[in-house]
Amino acid sequence: MKYVEGQIHYLNALILKKHAVIVSGAYKNRKVYHGTEVNPDKKLTDEELLQSELSAMQQQIQWLSETVECLSTSS
Repeated sequence: MKYVEGQIHYLNALILKKHAVIVSGAYKNRKVYHGTEVNPDKKLTDEELLQSELSAMQQQIQWLSETVECLSTSS
């Protein structure tokens, strides 16, 4: 297996893990706050947590896409 192929497998695993977190609702258990103060009033809402997870997943998909593009140039 080439290094770039390993990267593809790894990124795909990250995407699948992120998908499972989103679908299961596990992201709702994260304790993330606005700013540096741990204050219950500043805790991110479920909607904000979901948007954060979706944004992270979109970034992983972008990295996967860029890595797949490398396959044609690395051969």
